[in-house]
Amino acid sequence: MRLLRRVIAMRELPRDILIEVMEDVIEDLHGHVHRVSDLAVSMGSGLGLDDSERELMNRHPELGFAMTRNRLDPKVAEAILYHHERFDGMGYPFGLVAEEIPILSRIILVADAFDAMTSTRAYQAALPAEFAIAEIRQHAGTQFDPQVVAMFLELAAVNRLPLELTA
Repeated sequence: MRLLRRVIAMRELPRDILIEVMEDVIEDLHGHVHRVSDLAVSMGSGLGLDDSERELMNRHPELGFAMTRNRLDPKVAEAILYHHERFDGMGYPFGLVAEEIPILSRIILVADAFDAMTSTRAYQAALPAEFAIAEIRQHAGTQFDPQVVAMFLELAAVNRLPLELTA
């Protein structure tokens, strides 16, 4: 968290700091993401959600922000709010584009995607890291910020991605 606060205070992100933040974010997301997504998918599948109910589930970034905005650093709460925004503007909840999305949210989006693909979930077995890396590379500039993907690929190139985390 100290590293995250250092980065929040900076307008430009040097490569080494961005790499450290990505490593921290990937590790921090692991347990939480698994528990929440597994539970939500299991519950949603079992209950047969309709479109409006699925839309409500997609509001979890807003709900997370509301729950944390007075408890966490404002930039961290903001990162939670925008962590499903896509670089091309096709994300949610607001459809922000490129630099409109806070850098921390863009980092979390890449880390979360990697974690989701390489972890066993209620709805899918873990995919190989190589597949996840290729998917992230393929979607640089559309789903993901190309600069963040470049840093992610640097981590992958030097085997600094956490591939065997446990929840």
